[in-house]
Amino acid sequence: MMAAQGHGHGGGVCGAVWDHHISLVAGSLGMAGLAASFWAAVQDCLVEFHHLERGVAAAQVTSLWRRLPKGPSGDGPSFEDMIYHEEPWYIACNLAGTELPLRQYQPACHDLLKRNGLA
Repeated sequence: MMAAQGHGHGGGVCGAVWDHHISLVAGSLGMAGLAASFWAAVQDCLVEFHHLERGVAAAQVTSLWRRLPKGPSGDGPSFEDMIYHEEPWYIACNLAGTELPLRQYQPACHDLLKRNGLA
């Protein structure tokens, strides 16, 4: 499953500043802190916007996280590196199997990212 497939940068909650913002957050939190915040935001999106129970959301997030390749993957960036450049909104939509219209939920999603230290 390619959770980040088809969305690219600049089209979502943080728009064109997402990549820059993630770089700043990674610098202040460290990669482990960024990863924890990122996955917490994905889980919260599943609960708040896709109406999954928290335990089900946690299981889906954990399952995806465990399937990510670990460590260096040759010359290019690893899938793990690429996934953190995607917005949690799109990862949650992919896990839920439902593509919700971001514009409709953008203010609430931005608040969710703030609560998780990502905006």
